[in-house]
Amino acid sequence: RLPDYVMDTTHPKYNQEYSTKRKKWRQSILLSCDLVELEKLVILSEEDDNLEPKTKKFITYEIHVKTVEDEKEMTKEKSTFTFDVDKKKWLFRHGELL
Repeated sequence: RLPDYVMDTTHPKYNQEYSTKRKKWRQSILLSCDLVELEKLVILSEEDDNLEPKTKKFITYEIHVKTVEDEKEMTKEKSTFTFDVDKKKWLFRHGELL
């Protein structure tokens, strides 16, 4: 449950989930966290973008969670990250479910 980290590493320009209404956004993230328990994160691959190899990466991973109904679920996603030179950190641009 790290809503501030999620908010601080979400790209403000390229991610539709980004919001300037941080209090409301934080509450939404915490609500989502209350619905599942992360059991495992498996990084499947990491690729550099051919056009922007030092500032853009693609990460493919599986997320294994347990729901509040005690059901196990797995989601596979390929996410795009961009390195923000000014902030000196990677920002989440978007993800695509696989």
